Amino acid sequence: MTRGLDIRRIALGQRPLAGDLDNIARKAIEAEPHLRYSSAEAFAEDTRRHWQSLPVSARRPTLDCRAMKFVRRRRAGALAAAAAGPALSAGLGVAFWQARLAHRNAETAQRHAGEARTLANSFLFELDVAEPPGSTRIRASIMDRAAAPHCSANWRPPT
Repeated sequence: MTRGLDIRRIALGQRPLAGDLDNIARKAIEAEPHLRYSSAEAFAEDTRRHWQSLPVSARRPTLDCRAMKFVRRRRAGALAAAAAGPALSAGLGVAFWQARLAHRNAETAQRHAGEARTLANSFLFELDVAEPPGSTRIRASIMDRAAAPHCSANWRPPT
């Protein structure tokens, strides 16, 4: 036993160490020479990379391991990205909701304008009443007043 670490337990596949330290120890005591570290520098480099939360050569780089190490090294950025996702989703949801509401209001306004146009048309042209003197002049005055806001220099067609 060396410094509280039982080499036999590592060789038998039991995991007394956590994470990459276990993989580094396994690679260091591998039975096949070509599977061991090629030098003490390579072993030291793997140990240094472990303490810096970088991927180590003793472990096959899986996506989840690399992602966790990336997040551990860049906590603030990962937290900001994690917070930005729901915020963007909420913003898009509100934007789509408002767009749908605006579209519905535009359809309602169009329908009301059509109804008002139909009502005005019936008052002006469809009512079959005897033509009192001056009715043509009154109808022309009504039409001029209705068209006046739309014929001014400041009027712009709705977009």
